[in-house]
Amino acid sequence: MSQWVQRVKEYFGKIKRDKKESRTLPKAKKSSKPLIVLIWSLLIILVLTSPLALIRAQNALNTSQTAQASIEDVQGSLDEETEDEAYLYQSEDIRVFAEAVIDRFINISSSSNNRETALESLNNYYADGVPLPDWNGIEGYRELNSATYYNMELRGDHAVLQYRVDYVNYYLEDEDEEEYEDQFRRALLNVPVKAIEDEGYIVISNPFFEELPMLTAEDGGEKPINPLEDAENQLSVMEQEPIETFLADFFEIYASSEATDLNYIMDEPQAMDGLYNYERLENTVVVEIAENHYQVVTTVAFSDPELGIEQFEDYSMELLLEDNRFFVSEFENSYLGVN
Repeated sequence: MSQWVQRVKEYFGKIKRDKKESRTLPKAKKSSKPLIVLIWSLLIILVLTSPLALIRAQNALNTSQTAQASIEDVQGSLDEETEDEAYLYQSEDIRVFAEAVIDRFINISSSSNNRETALESLNNYYADGVPLPDWNGIEGYRELNSATYYNMELRGDHAVLQYRVDYVNYYLEDEDEEEYEDQFRRALLNVPVKAIEDEGYIVISNPFFEELPMLTAEDGGEKPINPLEDAENQLSVMEQEPIETFLADFFEIYASSEATDLNYIMDEPQAMDGLYNYERLENTVVVEIAENHYQVVTTVAFSDPELGIEQFEDYSMELLLEDNRFFVSEFENSYLGVN
């Protein structure tokens, strides 16, 4: 038995066991050099770009400040101009100027020599191109009793000063008579005035009258030319003949009637109420701005009922043709009313 056991041991002892392999995982080589290079590269880029960014930011800031300063300068300049212009029209000087014009415009001497002197004086207040009143052949004279400031309207680049004027016309009823008849008049006189900086004031259109019941407060060194003279769609003389016929009838009624008498023909009725007589049209231009819609500029000659003094006034109007009848939709004393 012991021998058998011994043989078994000898048999199994001959079997060789394989050696257990050692499986050790390779360790990665720990090198920090690339990371260090990356970090330093980023730092260098940051150091180099920071001043550039700062410079750009500063330039942008400077540009913004310059632009803002320019805007403020322009705004300040505009504000100063606006304030200067407003001051010119708010100044007491403009009323002194207008009242001097009214005194020379209303008062008419019985002496022809004195009239010429007065017209020369009045001309000093007028812009170039504004016609003076025609006082030739007047058999009589006119005196201003009072001129009371009423209102001032700013219209674009000029102002219209309004005064209530009381005056008396002295005239001869018959040529054979030696004593003058007198006619008291009271009206609203409008004086279109433009302020010229550092130069003063000028009258840019003849003063014009309105009746008192219609009182409402609603480079220029030359009189504006007719603004429609070179306009397209200007009517020919033959084409505008019906309109001129209407205008003659209209201004006849406008001069002799009250405002309420023109309700049927005007959008905003106004009239002279007999202050002047209608005489004629001059320099009338008509432009068709749409079908049956016309724009008109014209000069109208009126005359004083007693003294026969001619008064020239500029008008701009818009007419509508409805049912073969004309209707005045826009009406303005002055060429300046045309847009």
